[in-house]
Amino acid sequence: RPRLPDACPSCGPPLVERGPFTVCPNGSHCPAQLVGRVVHFASRHALDIQGLGEESARLFVETGLVRRLDDIFALDEARLVRPAGFADESAGNLLSSLHAPGRLSRFQRKHAELAGRIPKKLYATASSPLEGMIGS
Repeated sequence: RPRLPDACPSCGPPLVERGPFTVCPNGSHCPAQLVGRVVHFASRHALDIQGLGEESARLFVETGLVRRLDDIFALDEARLVRPAGFADESAGNLLSSLHAPGRLSRFQRKHAELAGRIPKKLYATASSPLEGMIGS
């Protein structure tokens, strides 16, 4: 049986047992857990954000562009191209997928609210998530 590390390999605190699981107690403040949440949030079973996979999520978390799950909706082309090193076309494709108007279904909205604590008013007043954040 493999031996588990004593501390979180991503952020360092001692791991804790929660039922049958051994987890990092930092939750959403653990970079590895945040990367996993971003990847899940962007997966085709959730919001289906094209161009936002594990490699991009890890890059965004490591460079500080994403510190909370809802930070992905605050990404813009200037921040993606220069600090993150995305090509103009890749950045444009990711942003188009993120901010496509009217593409969030009722299921996806509920999932986003539960998984990422995205403010409900974001969806009530805007045709895209970015519009709701700018307007609030």
